[in-house]
Amino acid sequence: MKIAIVGYGKMGRIIERIALERGHEITLKLDEFNNSNFEGITAENLAGVDAAIDFSIPAAAVQNIERISALGVNLVVGTTGWLEQIEHVRTVVATAGTGLVWSPKYSVGVNAFFRIVKEAAKLLRVSPRQIERREQNGYIEKRVLPRLPTESTSRVEYSRADCLALKAG
Repeated sequence: MKIAIVGYGKMGRIIERIALERGHEITLKLDEFNNSNFEGITAENLAGVDAAIDFSIPAAAVQNIERISALGVNLVVGTTGWLEQIEHVRTVVATAGTGLVWSPKYSVGVNAFFRIVKEAAKLLRVSPRQIERREQNGYIEKRVLPRLPTESTSRVEYSRADCLALKAG
């Protein structure tokens, strides 16, 4: 498979290494030096590319998707922080007739952690509002506050920020 990497930072380099180990060909690597104004996304540069893998930055992701899809190239997007524009992106990809694989949380470890926290919260019957987190003199102190009688335990949901706060402490 011929692959273009859009966002040649830490993840882009990991993708390159793994792709090459599996016998794929990297035909294009775009970063802030050769694609700062999207000048690297051209028909000539993407000719023959089977898929572009984007691990760029949120500010560039949607325009990368628009431009790459318009050239008829399928995408895998690992960049996060652009999902408020997902409906626009769906329309762009559908209009271009290309494929798009994306995930708001690519890390299997992070997803596993979110699931563990959710299950632990059910077992402990703790809601996000019941966890007090204080930082004092560089130390993080957490304690579970008394349960409020009006809170329901049938549905405990944590946002990504809640989970990261719990993980950090």
